[in-house]
Amino acid sequence: MAALLFLSVFCVRTEALPRFDKEVVRYDSDWLVSAPTVSATLFETTTPGELVLSNGLISRTFRTKPNGATVSFDLMTTGTELLRGVKPEARVTIDGVDIEVGGLLGQPNYAFLRNEWLADMKSDPDAMQFLRWESGPIEPRMEWKRVRHAAPDAQWPPQGIHLCMTYGMPESASETLRDILVRVHYNLYDGVPVLSKWITVENTGQIPVRLDSFTCELLAAVENGSQVNSADDLTPNIHVESDMAFCSMGAPGAIRTAAHWVPDPDYTTQVNYHLKTPCLLEASPDVGPATTIEPGGSFESFRVFELPF
Repeated sequence: MAALLFLSVFCVRTEALPRFDKEVVRYDSDWLVSAPTVSATLFETTTPGELVLSNGLISRTFRTKPNGATVSFDLMTTGTELLRGVKPEARVTIDGVDIEVGGLLGQPNYAFLRNEWLADMKSDPDAMQFLRWESGPIEPRMEWKRVRHAAPDAQWPPQGIHLCMTYGMPESASETLRDILVRVHYNLYDGVPVLSKWITVENTGQIPVRLDSFTCELLAAVENGSQVNSADDLTPNIHVESDMAFCSMGAPGAIRTAAHWVPDPDYTTQVNYHLKTPCLLEASPDVGPATTIEPGGSFESFRVFELPF
């Protein structure tokens, strides 16, 4: 099993996908007034190994070569690019070892991301490497026992598309970690500019491992503004929620232990004197989970929901 993870070829599914045409897919009316006619779909582009999740309202673009990474996050209704830089798709700490999941190295400036830079960016040899992707309809997380009369036409599970990208350990990984897989999941929903994301960590080996901590989302977003002094209130135009929410009367407080806007250490050209602009979204628990994953077992993280505006 471990040897399969070190293949230099990319084990990507080869089924035909529709070609992405932004002007055709984009929904140019108010989605709150009239229901969008474009369903959430996985597209390919003219660039080999590039995938686009889009529902006409938002799109998230991925490169799968030389490694998996988000390279665009677009609010299509306004033509606003939300992504400022390429980061790993996730991060895990297993048996005390910090491991990045996917991502690309070599971006020269984290104030913005130019498409022409991507051809020269490289995979981190010590990061988990992209193996394959799978897609299908969104699956129900639980049985919904309908007891209220509100929204009688609501569908469950919500309509949309699920994308799963699987990553395997690099050749530099220790023997105890080589059989660990991380699957990064994305749900894009029909009719609303919302995307959810989470990860699963699977132990396909013969010995238990300890998942000390995880970060299921790292998003280097365009800042909301620039100030030379305090910039704590200048968070990007992405509303974030999580199913790990508690002990508050509003979303910002309720998700304070799950999702955080923090300074980006790679963004050294920002206006803020102290480089403290909160423009990097990190979705991770404050503590733990510090859980053991037995052979054949898996761990599923909480989910984050992102609504650009």
